[in-house]
Amino acid sequence: MAGTFIPTPKRIASKHAIVKVHCFDDDNCFQYSVLAGMNIIKFGSDDHKSRPFQYKQYMHTLNMDGIQTPVPLSFIDRFEN
Repeated sequence: MAGTFIPTPKRIASKHAIVKVHCFDDDNCFQYSVLAGMNIIKFGSDDHKSRPFQYKQYMHTLNMDGIQTPVPLSFIDRFEN
């Protein structure tokens, strides 16, 4: 559901092995997560890698033609293709 934030369990967050983009105000959570996973932005220790504004400039690199947002599970295979 768009706009729903679920905190990362502490045992996972403490490993610092994931980036959870805090997407509160739009329906682009899927896109931000894909971009975060692509590691297109190199971050230092002070950067805000969990904030969507870091990824907005790269949104055009994803082909979302024919895919609605928020992206339902049934559309993920379409994105993968």
